[in-house]
Amino acid sequence: MSMLLMGCTSTAATIDGAAVFPTSNLVLRLDASNEGSRDETTGGEPYLGSLVGELKYQMINGAAFAAQGGVAVVSFDGVNDWMGDDTDDSYSAAELLSLNTGNDFSISAWFYIASLASSVELWSVHESSSDNFRLHVDSNGAIKLGLNLNQTAYNSDNGAVAAGGWKIVTLTKTGSATYKTYVNKVEKTLSGGTHTASANANLVIGKTTLAPAAYAKAFKLAEFYAYSEALSEANVEAIFDTTKTKYGL
Repeated sequence: MSMLLMGCTSTAATIDGAAVFPTSNLVLRLDASNEGSRDETTGGEPYLGSLVGELKYQMINGAAFAAQGGVAVVSFDGVNDWMGDDTDDSYSAAELLSLNTGNDFSISAWFYIASLASSVELWSVHESSSDNFRLHVDSNGAIKLGLNLNQTAYNSDNGAVAAGGWKIVTLTKTGSATYKTYVNKVEKTLSGGTHTASANANLVIGKTTLAPAAYAKAFKLAEFYAYSEALSEANVEAIFDTTKTKYGL
């Protein structure tokens, strides 16, 4: 497993005033539009490979490559499909991030939700029945960060995410329990519980890893990034500013 990017200092958010996509401490980057990282003929489930490191995210139970408004995506039908890392290496994406108490990390995803009739599970990490870490958008458009089983420990206000149109949600964690969320680079205040998480199991996309699993309602995923640091606000803005044109923003 390549860990070349671990421990680097943060990349400057701008060069000569122009935004630069941050690459330092980037441990996972999935991009459905990158044809070189797509494999649709592997005998069984297709997969999308990370553009850094060696992780491959398998598309399970019918998650499929598609398009949304001219943007290449992985499409989830909301029944039982999801994505999980599939690699011969012993490192999972969550282990690369060290998703436990005291460690910094950031996760960011470009997605499209047509309807908020019910909750959309964006991603989840699970180690045991009492140790879970998940992010979802509920039917009111609130971002909910759940820690420790089904506990919703942190919530944003309703309407943080609206149905229709492309959104990028970024979650950053600093220290033991300081979380921030951003939608299209605008911070959305979190409030609620005080639980912390300690999980180093697989990072899955499109469902929870609780038993029984809760799958995402129908949505489209275009890009997914994970960093082993808490991104600065400037770098959160740089991710949005260097990728937004693709999504008509």
